[in-house]
Amino acid sequence: GMKGNYYPLSTQPKPPEKCTSLATNTTISAPVGGERRRPMRSSAADLRRGSHLDLSQHRCGGDGPDYDNSADCCSEVTALEGGTRQEYTCIESASAAFDDDTTSTSSWSNTTYIDDVPVTSQRKQNATKQLSTTIYILFTMLLLVICFFGNGMQPSSVTAATKLAKTEEALRELAESQERLLLQLAKDKRSPTPSGTDDLLDSVKALQKQLEVTSSALESERKRRDAAEQKASQTTEDVTAVSQEVSMAEAQMQQDQGLLFANLAREKYGDGPHYAEFHIGLEGDDRSEENSLRFAIEFAPLEVMPTAVFMMMQQIEQGLWNDTSFYMNGPHVMMAQPYSKEGNAENLQKMEELGLARLPFKEYSERYPHKKYTLGLAGRLLPGPNFFLTKEEGDSETHYGQPCFARVVLGEDDVDRLGHLLGGSDSLYFLEPIRIQSVQLVSWEELQDGRYPRQPTNSHRSEH
Repeated sequence: GMKGNYYPLSTQPKPPEKCTSLATNTTISAPVGGERRRPMRSSAADLRRGSHLDLSQHRCGGDGPDYDNSADCCSEVTALEGGTRQEYTCIESASAAFDDDTTSTSSWSNTTYIDDVPVTSQRKQNATKQLSTTIYILFTMLLLVICFFGNGMQPSSVTAATKLAKTEEALRELAESQERLLLQLAKDKRSPTPSGTDDLLDSVKALQKQLEVTSSALESERKRRDAAEQKASQTTEDVTAVSQEVSMAEAQMQQDQGLLFANLAREKYGDGPHYAEFHIGLEGDDRSEENSLRFAIEFAPLEVMPTAVFMMMQQIEQGLWNDTSFYMNGPHVMMAQPYSKEGNAENLQKMEELGLARLPFKEYSERYPHKKYTLGLAGRLLPGPNFFLTKEEGDSETHYGQPCFARVVLGEDDVDRLGHLLGGSDSLYFLEPIRIQSVQLVSWEELQDGRYPRQPTNSHRSEH
């Protein structure tokens, strides 16, 4: 604790007329960093510069070797608690001068210094602190603005972009105001007039008010953006719900169309099973056994792939696959097209005219997947008119989703022979298109005339 007389600057008593009346038998001490210091002999100039005086236990105006009766004891020294900054108050002394300074004490009496800074500049220091705090807050808000608009604003939003530009302009104006205040502050440090400090404080208050307005605008924009995001989220949910309804409607439509085509096929071609036979010419129109290939296919059940089966049977019945060609021979499939070997597209034009070129929707059933020797329609959105013949097993995933409508049941050896007619090195195409001479719908009985080495049976249905 403090011993003796300790007076804050605001409550100092009136200075005594003589040193001895204040300091007789009085211990003057002050805690500065936990140490006691005592005043050494110092001149008025030293006190003006705020030199740190040694303040340990010291006694004034008494008798004996432990007391100091010099004029120096008339300098009352106080210290701020818990810090190293000291306040020196020079009190009127009965002595006209110190031994080491001829300056009259009356010329510097009752003048207060804080760390070598006059008290008249204290308001400027407070203003500097307020300005520093304001600058810190402003740049923090600038970072928030950048993060806010950088993460939440879409480039396509003209309104948000306009608001961002206005906000950036406001922040630039605030930054310019800060610069002007800093220049004014530097100028006021050289001028002790209080009017400059008052103007500076007023400017700081105005700057803080501008900051509050900008913060309010940012908060309003945040609320607007949150409302827009909520609305967009609700719109997304609505779109999802509509998409689900559309998907359900499409599924129902496909089911209805499938039933319609199945009924049409049964009415026209019977319940099935249904068959067709391909004749392939290797050299010109020579139909000799050495220069021709043939194979028979069985269509998928009508209850599984009704639309694709009905369309292909319609195309074959109209003769739209006669004089067409196989043109692609890849590692896994061979592809056929409604073009002649010479490139005539007459059959394709007829398909387009009859509305038989493509399926009305993508029909697929996991009950009838792609396997070796199966036939499928090319194209994933609206399959057709090209079809492919699968050459290898394990190709189901490659063509997943594409309609598989038939399977080779007779003449697999000729299919393999056709598949070995490769094109050039690493080519996916035949050297020249292979002519499909004809494709005809045939009955079960017609396939039993002995022209195939193996007679057809009903076993292949269960095998598939």
